[in-house]
Formats: sequence, C-alpha cells, structure tokens
Amino acid sequence: MKRIKITDTKMTAIAANADAIVAALYAVNVRSNSFCITTWSVVVEAAKDAEKALAGIPKAGRIGTILSYRLAGPSANRYGYRANATLIWIERTSSGWYLRDATMSTVYPREAALFEITITPTTRDAIVKAALAPFTLHPVTPV
Repeated sequence: MKRIKITDTKMTAIAANADAIVAALYAVNVRSNSFCITTWSVVVEAAKDAEKALAGIPKAGRIGTILSYRLAGPSANRYGYRANATLIWIERTSSGWYLRDATMSTVYPREAALFEITITPTTRDAIVKAALAPFTLHPVTPV
C-alpha cells in the first residue's frame, strides 16, 4: 500500500487525501462494515489521539512512531462469534501522520479497541529526557 498523508505537522487534516484513504479502507473491508473503519474522520481522529499521547515529547522525537489502531469488538456476549474489523497502521514522520497500511483483522465479543503506539529508540530517549528534565542528578557519595 502506498502511504497516504493524513495530517500535517500542525495536525490539520489533509482533506484532499480523504478519497484516497476511503478507497484504501474500502479495498480492505470489501463487504464488511460493522466493526470496520470506513470513514476518513476515524483515521484522522486516531492520528490526533496519537499526537495527544505523544504531547510531552519534542516533535523531532516523535518521528518514526507507529500507531496500530482497531475498533472494539461487539459489546454483547450474545453475539457469540468473531467479527471482521479493520486494523490500520499510521506513522508519524517529520511532515505529519501517514496511513501506512490497512488490513482485515478479527475481533471477539467484548474485546477492547486496539490503540498501541510503537516507538523508536530515538523516541524512547526523548521520553526519558523529557521525564527527567525537572530533576538534577545528585552525585553519589560513598558511605
């Protein structure tokens, strides 16, 4: 799948790519739609939620972060069977968020939504640096 730009660095949605995103989702979903991502707005909101989750990290440290996102499964146990769902991967680059891939997945009754952020070692270092910024290192003296 070719990467499709979702938002720019200021988290402004790229409306010109809405049709391309919907077409990519349609190609994956085919006839399924109950627990599938079918609209451009859900993809944009997932990108915005991921950006909020990375809020304390400098923007340069966010590059390479990947969000795996899938909607929750059926809420009733009576449903009893697995259902088709869309699983998307979106990636943060220096110029914004991109839809990297989409595939068909399965969800089971009462299965939680998937919102999993995978970070790079550079992002990890940025998180540690931001977390330790208010502290000073006390020199250790032998006792």
